[in-house]
Amino acid sequence: MKKGQILKNFIMAISALGIILVLIWVFFYVLTRSVIDRNLAEQTRSSSEAILYGIEEELLMMENSAFELACNEDIIHMLKSMDTYSFYRTGAGLSEEKSSISGYIQGSENVVVFDENGRFFRLRGSVDNTALNRAFHLINGKTGGVIGISAGDQNYIGTYEAVKEEQKSLGYTVLLSEEVKIEKMLKTYNQSEDIGVILYSGDRILCSDKILDHASLDMIREKASLVYEKEVGLSGFGLLLYSHGTGLAGVTSYFRVALPATILILVFAIIFFALYVKNRMVEPIELVRERTEKYLLKKQINAHFTVNTLNVIRALVYKGDKQEASDTCDELARLLRYANAGEDMIRLSEEFYTLEQYLKIMCTRYQGMIDIEMDDDEFYEEIHVPRMLLQPIVENAVNHGLAGRKGKICISARATGEDLFIKISDNGKGMSKEELSEVKRTIFDADNIEINEPKELRHISLQNIERRIKTECGDKYGIDIESEPGKGTEVTVHLPVVKRESETHT
Repeated sequence: MKKGQILKNFIMAISALGIILVLIWVFFYVLTRSVIDRNLAEQTRSSSEAILYGIEEELLMMENSAFELACNEDIIHMLKSMDTYSFYRTGAGLSEEKSSISGYIQGSENVVVFDENGRFFRLRGSVDNTALNRAFHLINGKTGGVIGISAGDQNYIGTYEAVKEEQKSLGYTVLLSEEVKIEKMLKTYNQSEDIGVILYSGDRILCSDKILDHASLDMIREKASLVYEKEVGLSGFGLLLYSHGTGLAGVTSYFRVALPATILILVFAIIFFALYVKNRMVEPIELVRERTEKYLLKKQINAHFTVNTLNVIRALVYKGDKQEASDTCDELARLLRYANAGEDMIRLSEEFYTLEQYLKIMCTRYQGMIDIEMDDDEFYEEIHVPRMLLQPIVENAVNHGLAGRKGKICISARATGEDLFIKISDNGKGMSKEELSEVKRTIFDADNIEINEPKELRHISLQNIERRIKTECGDKYGIDIESEPGKGTEVTVHLPVVKRESETHT
């Protein structure tokens, strides 16, 4: 064969290989980007739920404080004072005593009471008179909602509630926070560069954790790749989280660089291409995903719980309970150290001790609302279970089972042959058959469910526990849930009986 023909055939072969490579790479790119896009969307939704949960608690505290102050008998008595002297004397007494209202004025550094004629008294804070007069004109004649005012260089955002007696309007309670503090709160809860958080009322943006130049809510909703919204309570606050999907830009850049490099590799090693994809790309990606998932499953003291505990500590400090605040800090520190320890498997007694520490924090938060019953047995010292496996179930029992009601949580364990059964039950509101069926579907068919609704997001921790048990212990094991409306919910965790080798032979 002539050299020219050999060269021609070589060029044709290289061209054909290049075309095949491009087609394969385009297919691989489209498939991979689709998977990454879906995973990013799910992760963004999960992060959004955590962020919304934390911010919502802060805003609800402000709204609830305004409402509870409006129902306070001392405030009503103050607003019924006919003369100015009695009005201010009563207000001064409330400010000095604070015994009957101290629990109501959390969540804001400025608390003001207006009567129906515009007289006002500051229970807390130092907003100037001009700004307060403007505030009265904005709220006069209304029943409650969101308010925003300016005082010099400072902007305030807050909520107000009408004070009534027998349908007669007596005045208003107003809680105001500095806009910069609310912006700081938004940034504290949201650590993601790809997610933006906006606090709004109606069509008006009150503040955001990102700089928004001439932006509107409609424009953000239209341009963002993902939008997640939630109304907060009844005050009129709204939260909007958005993402422009910038995480995919890095994926696109990666493919653009890797394509020519892979073409060169294919020219010299086409035979090994399939093995390269299988052994160097697909399997490592799956391994990294499994390792990441396992790491996340072990860290079940999540942002919700940590933020809630910090709110509890702050409330205790506000009330002057410094010792209890210090004890709660110690309990939180022990839990965080325990969650981040190295060993995957720990004694069941240690896991129960950690649950006890967690429930102490919850008892501090919901004072007098939670009773605890925990079994203790000698065999707890011998059996080992995965670290931080049970805390999310107990957290669900507190937050969704009892849901702020007074109730009881029971935790026990029994070993039958090679099987270990751990039961966590509450006597809370329970679930209907339809609700229970939906929860089980969400948990046990998690791989085939698109997580689009907040109610499904609430069960992510149970999904994770189910996956973690099956990953570490086998498909035979997992969790089971039983519930009846008004009677409560019981979660049973089925695990193998695991003992250390040194203990097994003794």
